[in-house]
Amino acid sequence: MARFSFFRKLTAPGSLLGEAFLENSDGCAGSRRCILGSTVTTGLITTMTAGVYFTGLLLAMGASESYIGYTTAITSFSGLFQLLTPLLLERFPRRKSILLMAKIVYHFLNIIVIGVLPILPIATPLKLVLFMVTLIALNAINHIATPGISAWQMQSLPLEKRGHFYTVSNTGVAVLNKISAFLAGILLDRFEADGTSAFGISPTLTAILLIRAGALVCAVLECCFYAKTKEFPYETASDNTPAGGLRLLALPLADKRFMKTISLPVFWGFVVGIVGAYFNIYLLEEVHMSYSLISLGGFISMPVALLSTPLWYKAMRKFTWPKLLTVTLLGNAFSYFCNPFITSSTLFIYFFCIVCGTFFDVCLNVINSNLVYLHMPKANRTAYFSLFSILKLLGTFLGNYTGILFIQLTGSFRFTLFGFSLGNKQYISLLSSALFVALAIWTFSFSRNKEYNTRIV
Repeated sequence: MARFSFFRKLTAPGSLLGEAFLENSDGCAGSRRCILGSTVTTGLITTMTAGVYFTGLLLAMGASESYIGYTTAITSFSGLFQLLTPLLLERFPRRKSILLMAKIVYHFLNIIVIGVLPILPIATPLKLVLFMVTLIALNAINHIATPGISAWQMQSLPLEKRGHFYTVSNTGVAVLNKISAFLAGILLDRFEADGTSAFGISPTLTAILLIRAGALVCAVLECCFYAKTKEFPYETASDNTPAGGLRLLALPLADKRFMKTISLPVFWGFVVGIVGAYFNIYLLEEVHMSYSLISLGGFISMPVALLSTPLWYKAMRKFTWPKLLTVTLLGNAFSYFCNPFITSSTLFIYFFCIVCGTFFDVCLNVINSNLVYLHMPKANRTAYFSLFSILKLLGTFLGNYTGILFIQLTGSFRFTLFGFSLGNKQYISLLSSALFVALAIWTFSFSRNKEYNTRIV
């Protein structure tokens, strides 16, 4: 009985789950559940095809550190293709079928083509060229479709449901991603230890291809969730001519409140982008951490994410978002400051940083997910989403490029801090830490303006 009582309390009116996914006064509770399903599967696909497994794939192909850095930068720079989104989509009152087809093509390129390229019997330089071309194409398709999908999903996420939805979805996605990353890491390490291979390819590539097969299953499920999500007619601009479309692109620039609010996640993307893939390269190549050990940190931090979610939810109901975001950014600054001191003999610092970062990321991700909506009008939302995504990805690209220049300029320069000899792939995190502190100070200034100093839940 206690078990059923707990479930009723969890889904009762006013509760997180009840408000986000069960209360159906707007007739969109089913769509919100489908959006949650697509969000979860998207996260799983990203976990299995990006991050440390993407870096591992490139290293297994024989890619250099500079090439890996440029792939990260190109991914962000491809976001400029979102300039085309309002021109292509804003004139259509219905876009579901177009967006669904774009996702299918994206998954084909991202999961199948990218996965098959490393095992083709062609020279490595040609493989790397084809890899980069495919990467640009798939990111262009994804970036064009993403603002349209956001505007579509926003129809089923009214303001009073949004905070509840993102609190649940961000935590749920984070937990499932950590589980999948941990299991994938165990699989990859087991293949490498046993020398298991197929089709004459290395054990590492064999395991990565098997992981991508799991991503393909998730992609099919994601498309099914998209197909079941409701779509309503959009409020489109009265002027659908090419010139009118071009004016749509500049429309959000005149909205001072919107632009000031999104400046925070844009700069956040810049700071995170500086480190890019270099930290993963450092863990794999210099600390010699296994894939499963890297993923174990996320697995251990799951209870932290689950237990801290209700605490942050209460805090978001009590305090305004600028104050909470300031605290979480300072927490991130501390985690990045500790990263350079991770060595083979101080692995406990790695796990501490993961747990600490997870605790603060629960709140940070909810706030970041909501900032774009705070001052967005109902009409021409695709244009607003496009500009936000473009600026955020441009910020990340500039961060990636800053990281590339930093690594190239510092070269083999090392220095000692607190008794640790630090190389450039270590002390680059100190730069990000300092910038997180600067961003926290900028964020706190928003709390002095009543127009921005509001709660998101």
